[in-house]
Amino acid sequence: MTSNYTLDQLNFCYKDHEKPVLSDISTVLPEGEISLLLGPSGSGKSTLISILMNIIPEYFPGMLSGQFAHGTESLSGLPLTEMSTKIGIVFQNPESQFCTYTVEDEIAFGLENLNVAPSAIAQKINDVLRLLDITELKAKPLQCLSGGEKQKVAIAAVIACDPAMVIFDEPTANLDPQATQDVFEIIQMLKEKERKTILIVEHKLEDLTEKIDHLLVLNKSGQLVYSGPAATGLRYIIDQGDSGIYLPPSLQFYKELQQRPAEMFSTFSEAAQYLKKRPLKSGKRPQCSSRETIIETKDLAVEAAHQKIVKNIDLTVQKGDFVAIVGPNGAGKTTLFGGIMQVLKGASGTSRLFGKDIKKLKYKKWEQAGFVFQNPEWQFVTHSVEDELAFSLKNKKLTAGEKKARIEESLQKNDLLDKRALNPFSLSQGEKRRLSVAAVLIDHKDVILLDEPTYGQDRNTRDELMNKMESLNKAGTTLLMITHDMDLVYQYCNKVLLLVAGECRYFGDTQSFFENSALCSAGHLHPPFWFRMSRELGVQAPIRSGDEAIARLSI
Repeated sequence: MTSNYTLDQLNFCYKDHEKPVLSDISTVLPEGEISLLLGPSGSGKSTLISILMNIIPEYFPGMLSGQFAHGTESLSGLPLTEMSTKIGIVFQNPESQFCTYTVEDEIAFGLENLNVAPSAIAQKINDVLRLLDITELKAKPLQCLSGGEKQKVAIAAVIACDPAMVIFDEPTANLDPQATQDVFEIIQMLKEKERKTILIVEHKLEDLTEKIDHLLVLNKSGQLVYSGPAATGLRYIIDQGDSGIYLPPSLQFYKELQQRPAEMFSTFSEAAQYLKKRPLKSGKRPQCSSRETIIETKDLAVEAAHQKIVKNIDLTVQKGDFVAIVGPNGAGKTTLFGGIMQVLKGASGTSRLFGKDIKKLKYKKWEQAGFVFQNPEWQFVTHSVEDELAFSLKNKKLTAGEKKARIEESLQKNDLLDKRALNPFSLSQGEKRRLSVAAVLIDHKDVILLDEPTYGQDRNTRDELMNKMESLNKAGTTLLMITHDMDLVYQYCNKVLLLVAGECRYFGDTQSFFENSALCSAGHLHPPFWFRMSRELGVQAPIRSGDEAIARLSI
């Protein structure tokens, strides 16, 4: 006999906040099924998960009402130690939940706190390692694992405690495409083989939609606007217009079509069949010409703990380039950025900005170059959103009125107007990322290095950000962007740098990169949707986005 999980009139408002984050959430999570929670950035997804785990209000004070139950058993208010045996959670950053130094110790940690017998612990560790096919990682230090391996260990540590329900909070946010696919396969296995009930928050839906059973949708006001079968829910999202929710590329294309076909298509092959029946205009190939050199490195290397993380990189970035830095987790992409800007002690070789040695420029380099860190919290230096933007303009030769106008414009464009007085650390993950990017863009730099700038963003804010990047790029700003999103790379970037194990395996134009399947495989990357569609249709000038496909349709 199954016992579903029920949410009954959940409401929550953080302390010192005027508006509730969640309002009257009532629904059912079917036992033994995979439920997907969707909503735009700031809709309360992470807050809802924290309530289900009793992290709220245990650690984050506020006004909470309503009940969460499993069958007839109330789960609201249970101590966290008891809750961990009933519901486990896997966060987007596995390092945030690690407590030990090795894989074996990490899996044992939760079991020891539950007073499991030592002999049983050893057996459970071996069983969960085999289940996730990561036995070879047992004795490895956690710091030596790739991002994908760390996430698998985080899952293993949760599953070892054998909770009936597992929550995944954007588990693939920092993972390369292959590691993302691996995590999705594990989630499906946990449902089918282990009979777990799954609740997942996720933006990458192309490989996930066929695996989910149940869909929940929150709007920006924290209200539940849909709860039901996944297929019906996807149709609901399409009919809602500008919801800000990610859809797989085929469904997003269907949604954007000016004249939608009566039968909704949801797969690559169905979208291809639709396009093959219609003539396409020719389109134009992007033209590149020789330009001024902006960044140049020679034998750039970075060493840490007596190990070379980045190895002898020779790089020439020209004015107006939009360079994607791609590669598997642990390849050294973020370290490369630190080496280019000479902010790491272990950097060697030379790095030049506008022909000048960056190391000799010291703090003056930041007058021309901006850096958006992978972790947005590393950038925050003030106590309010508005002050964070003002700090970026502190040394600019602008009048008080000009500074105020720029701040107002930035708050509005980044959907942060109602957050202006809040502490940056109190924002949602998506809002923190928008603020960190806005604080760099407001200063109008010549060169911007962005480490996963779209991480944690909903569809609307991601598109707004990338369109802003595109406008800056066309106006002459040089951009370097670390990303795992190959659709963004194909649509916006003119060059790709592939980093594998700290070595540059490729640096050149985007189209040629994706045409080389061996390179994609080496980088654990999957060719983007519109690259595959262009090849399927046999068009000479590639289609780089759904918008471009629609523009080239003769309709």
